[in-house]
Amino acid sequence: MSEIGSNSIKDNVTATLRIIKKEQTSFREDVKKTREEMEKTWKEKYQAKLDATPATKALNSLKSKMEPLRKKVVTAMAVKDMATTKVKAVESRVKDLGKKIAEPVVKIKDATGKGISAISRSQSQRPRPLLQWWEHR
Repeated sequence: MSEIGSNSIKDNVTATLRIIKKEQTSFREDVKKTREEMEKTWKEKYQAKLDATPATKALNSLKSKMEPLRKKVVTAMAVKDMATTKVKAVESRVKDLGKKIAEPVVKIKDATGKGISAISRSQSQRPRPLLQWWEHR
């Protein structure tokens, strides 16, 4: 038996895949070129040049104006440091004195508490008299 005619299959997918492949190839080439340009840029050395003369003049002027104030600040800081040391020593002594004043009160309270608890224990251990039922009438 012979067949007359032809079978054909339309293939729309192959064309689409070719377009995608072409775009990917183009993208890879762009990435490669960009990487090369970036590496070339980073390998070069740059040197910044500026005219700092006005800034240097302003800084020197500011330093000369600050010098008298600097001496005052240094003196004030030294006085503060000396005073702080003395204040801390006095504070420590006052705390110690407060502890010594409170110490006898704490001892008295502890002793009183022990005595009261001993009395209450002895009361709880004492036998209680039995009450007769007729006493409750």
